[in-house]
Amino acid sequence: MTTYVFDKQLGKVVEKRGDNFTFQHYLISDSLSDRLLHPVTGKYHDSKSRFRQDTKAAGCEEVGNEKMETKRTPIDREKRRSVLREQLKTMSDSQAGEIMNQLERQYRR
Repeated sequence: MTTYVFDKQLGKVVEKRGDNFTFQHYLISDSLSDRLLHPVTGKYHDSKSRFRQDTKAAGCEEVGNEKMETKRTPIDREKRRSVLREQLKTMSDSQAGEIMNQLERQYRR
């Protein structure tokens, strides 16, 4: 891929080749090497800015490589305990025994 830089001495954009330039600003091209199909509109784009315009016009948001983590709400321990107490009150001895057996089997592993 060819890289272009702005050369202050020449006052224009030149192709970057080896050491033939002093460090200057880099330009990011708006063109895409391959046409890109927009997933919402179904149009093909060869320009990043046009792709972004269609995305915004469709009411969508362009995201990068952020981690898309779901945030879990913290457990209300008191509510959990009260629900478990209510369930234990209505549980039969055989149901409680089965739960205890399952926990014992898991503990042995």
